[in-house]
Amino acid sequence: MKRVAVIGGGPAGAMAAERLAAAGMRTVVLDEKLAWEKPCGGGLTYKAYSKYPFLIDNRTPKRIVSETFLAADGANPARLELKRPLIIYSRFDLNRMLLERAERAGAQLEQERVLELRRGSSRWQIKTRHGALEADYCVLATGARNALRDFGTQFRAEDTMYALGYYVPSQQEHIDIRFLPHLEGYIWVFPRCGHLSAGICG
Repeated sequence: MKRVAVIGGGPAGAMAAERLAAAGMRTVVLDEKLAWEKPCGGGLTYKAYSKYPFLIDNRTPKRIVSETFLAADGANPARLELKRPLIIYSRFDLNRMLLERAERAGAQLEQERVLELRRGSSRWQIKTRHGALEADYCVLATGARNALRDFGTQFRAEDTMYALGYYVPSQQEHIDIRFLPHLEGYIWVFPRCGHLSAGICG
């Protein structure tokens, strides 16, 4: 049986691992944190949960948001009523749910940091903090902050955005987005279960 190594256990890596394991591939997920929390991430659109209904039909805590306010300097604020609501999880809860699904499908989860990835004569050679392994195929799902991000694709500064986020102990029912002059980005406030996620990206 062919072995697939999925490097990165975030939502993309976890979903890939579940699909591969369910298809009968011997699948291992390598991630130094596995499920972890961060202020951004966890929001799902109708396009996502209509294609994968389990993303809404589950017992994991979530917020269902149907209203968004947009604001910018020199313009009247706009209120958008979303006919197809957004689903907002904490990033940790969403990630954990997806990893548990991958594990139930047969994927092996390893909390390991990948230090080096290279192609051997016939298989991928993967060096981790505590050892090494080989795989026939490799799925790279590490995100933009990982040192392996340039493996196969060269990112430029203009291809990326930076974000700074906070947890605010408060509640509201809608999303706030504010656009600022001279910034290619925005400020956000998203409601989550038990707190607000607030931040800026650009």
